[in-house]
Amino acid sequence: MKAVTLFIIAIGGIALSSTEETYAVNVDKNLPMGNAEDIRIEGDVVHFAAQKWGSPRSMWFGFRINGAKGKKITCIWERTNEALGSNSLGAAVPVYRAFDNDPFKRIQPSACEYQPEHNRFVFDIPCESNEVHVYYCYPYGPTELDAFFSSIQDSEFVRISTLTKSEGGRPSKLLEISDKRGKGKKQVWYTARAHSGEVTGSFVLEGIVRNILADPKILKKADFYFVPFVDTDGVWLGYYGKDREPRDFNRDYCLDPIRPEIDAILEAVRSKSSGRVDYSFDLHAPTPGGPVYLVPPKLSIISEDEWKEFCKFAAILEEFSPESCPAPFSEFLKRGIGGAMNWTNANYDMTNTTFFYRAYGALSFTLETPYHRGEGMSGKVLEPNDWRKVGHGLTEALRASLDGKLKEIGETVDRGIDILSEWHLVRSPSKVKLSEADETLEIESVEVKAKGDSFVWLASNAVFETVSFDYELEGTIRQCQLSLKEVGASNALPTGRFETYNLELDASSTSFEKSAEKMKRFRVLLRIDGLNGKLRIKLRYPAVN
Repeated sequence: MKAVTLFIIAIGGIALSSTEETYAVNVDKNLPMGNAEDIRIEGDVVHFAAQKWGSPRSMWFGFRINGAKGKKITCIWERTNEALGSNSLGAAVPVYRAFDNDPFKRIQPSACEYQPEHNRFVFDIPCESNEVHVYYCYPYGPTELDAFFSSIQDSEFVRISTLTKSEGGRPSKLLEISDKRGKGKKQVWYTARAHSGEVTGSFVLEGIVRNILADPKILKKADFYFVPFVDTDGVWLGYYGKDREPRDFNRDYCLDPIRPEIDAILEAVRSKSSGRVDYSFDLHAPTPGGPVYLVPPKLSIISEDEWKEFCKFAAILEEFSPESCPAPFSEFLKRGIGGAMNWTNANYDMTNTTFFYRAYGALSFTLETPYHRGEGMSGKVLEPNDWRKVGHGLTEALRASLDGKLKEIGETVDRGIDILSEWHLVRSPSKVKLSEADETLEIESVEVKAKGDSFVWLASNAVFETVSFDYELEGTIRQCQLSLKEVGASNALPTGRFETYNLELDASSTSFEKSAEKMKRFRVLLRIDGLNGKLRIKLRYPAVN
């Protein structure tokens, strides 16, 4: 909005006029990947909040400041308690770009202040032009992807195609890299931006592709497939995307996906790589600061020998990761294991990582690469090339794996969870002791002091058509929830449908039986919370083969 000030100057009895153009500051989100709401301007201070757009939490924001050239604008991000990982926002350093001063760059870390007691994050933007773009982190949208594709499309090994159209009618792309020679090669799949605001995955993907094309001898051993934007609409529209309704894109890997992009990915696996996946990597971003780390599938379903291979890959990645953004093996053991056990509940088997492991036996990982700093609150502030170096290191680790040169780690690392015969853990138990004897599982609460202390979530290893079990309860249960998770005939993979019931278990009865209302074959999931005492459960057979 332009304001014109008129000056009347009297010189020798002659009235002269001149105009001086000034600009009133205004802010809008009408730019690529724009995201902001509740925008309020008070002089040189801009208040805003990050939009959730169908997600339970917020994170990503992007907006434009107009008419503030020469000023320092103080931005106040409100309601930061709604942001995922808000306890680590002290590591955040947003980016900005003056309209006539490319490229994007970080603001000064000293100009950032997280105020958790007020649920806000305050940062100053030096406005070097009358149009300044501000984002949570370096944006990476369709324009950036097109520019990257243009830089590699002349390679004889590259093929770029449209995988499918999104729900909003936007093109979802597929990049294939292959020498198209020989059969029986390993098949490697990469996906990024299942959570559309997690931009670091796109820069990591660029690093992977550049490494392969710089030394294409690896194509003698493997073909590579990349889906750069899984949540295509979310990327275009500036959504954060985590748990975006009606289903998180990374909880939709099943026999009957509801997202067209996931359906197209699984169809491409069948048609492009002949139903074979040897390695898969799903590229994500965690909280603002911290090391890079890998997350394996649910640990309770991985065999001892396979678990050793996962550990060896994580160990070799440490050697190839960049100093600015390291991937310590210790972080895989600490945060990766914790993530594997505590991500997703009823949809535990519908993440990219667990599904590709179960469906294809792939060595599959989620790779978490931080938005802002490489080693927590005081680590180096990261730039796009740091993330590209992570991708370079990941490819070097894959080369080592393909060459059979993974690092030996001695004894297999303890997963730190119970491995059961009739059941497997969906979530790591809290204040609960588990034991098995004669096909009976005993669950015992230990030191229950607060709500949530006594909690365990289990899934049956076997598949059933009718759920029936004998039980013995000594004490009380606050809640026992039963979920019947439908599976298909092939490898008992999930269809994406389930039914949930609340059970009333008490010491006066000894058995329970239930048939599903709309499904034939299913796994049994039990969520037990607030157990005060002991619960013994024995599933009745026959199970379905």
